[in-house]
Amino acid sequence: TPALRTLGNLVTGADHLTEVVVQRDAVPAILHLMHNPSIHVRREAAWSLSNVAGGTPAQIQVLFDAGVVPVMLYAAQHDGTEVAQECLWVLANIAKGGTPAHTARLLRERGEECDDVIGVLCAHIQGAARSAQLAVEALFVLVRSASTLDRASLQGNAVARRVYNTGVTDVLLAMVTAAQPHTSRRAAFILKAMADGDDE
Repeated sequence: TPALRTLGNLVTGADHLTEVVVQRDAVPAILHLMHNPSIHVRREAAWSLSNVAGGTPAQIQVLFDAGVVPVMLYAAQHDGTEVAQECLWVLANIAKGGTPAHTARLLRERGEECDDVIGVLCAHIQGAARSAQLAVEALFVLVRSASTLDRASLQGNAVARRVYNTGVTDVLLAMVTAAQPHTSRRAAFILKAMADGDDE
């Protein structure tokens, strides 16, 4: 709808414009549109939320408070490709822009009748090329964050172990040689973290 597109355009701008939308309590209303029967409306809603997720840590917190992550996980696993890809952008942006506390919470969240974030991302690694690239980007950030956190606790990389357990090793290996250089490096990093964890 025109109103939703206008909101989406606002949150693609500077953080202070996103803050105007957030402070008007627009996030719950946008999230509600994820249940709209129109796939176009759902895609626009997820696109708008992905732009909020690209904002400040405080704006990412608003997404958590509104219950955005479980809805994104469900839609990423069950909705059409266009909607699912926008949901992956939400997850990737939260992973990239959130605080360590946000990362920990993202890893704990689950959607109704769907996997946790690691399961959802790993499922998309085996899907369409664009979805696979987004999934690898988000996984890279989560694995890298976990490497830092787990090094301090000497527990190994728990996220890398969870990725390994989903059985996507062969897909990641193929990406190292066949994917675009950026994605190839991300896949190689994840594989190395998986191998390092396997050696412990």
